[in-house]
Amino acid sequence: RCSVLVTEKLESVQLPDYVAEHWATMSDEKKKTFLEAMGKTARRVHNKPVNFPDLYAWHYFVREEGEGYDFDLIDLHRMQRRMVFPQYFSENLGALLFSMPDPLFTPDDISSLLDGYFAGDTSERRAAMLPKIQQRAKKLRKRKAKSLKAEWGL
Repeated sequence: RCSVLVTEKLESVQLPDYVAEHWATMSDEKKKTFLEAMGKTARRVHNKPVNFPDLYAWHYFVREEGEGYDFDLIDLHRMQRRMVFPQYFSENLGALLFSMPDPLFTPDDISSLLDGYFAGDTSERRAAMLPKIQQRAKKLRKRKAKSLKAEWGL
């Protein structure tokens, strides 16, 4: 058995490549805008509702849109539709946080990403999900430290 998916060429840049080229020269405000847009992209996926277990930073492709950013996502083959279980969303966000290594991304950067994701939510929902998100990120860091360094060229 073989599956083939043909799509149009993305007019965007893989996130690690974009960060390597632009991050050091971006203002704090531009970084915040960038990270909030990343969080909003993850939230749009979850609002479908879709479970995306491979929600890693290197699956984001960046496109500048005026003063902001838009993102394409790749490697969708493990996505599951109609998944409304909050633990999946926490696990997906944990994978995303795992894939954004310190010192490239500071705790303030991660907070900006989560601000984008939780925009419009209650602080209680964020507080309830945050420990699960952090636990998943920590677990993945223990298991996949080498692959993380390879993806970012560290």
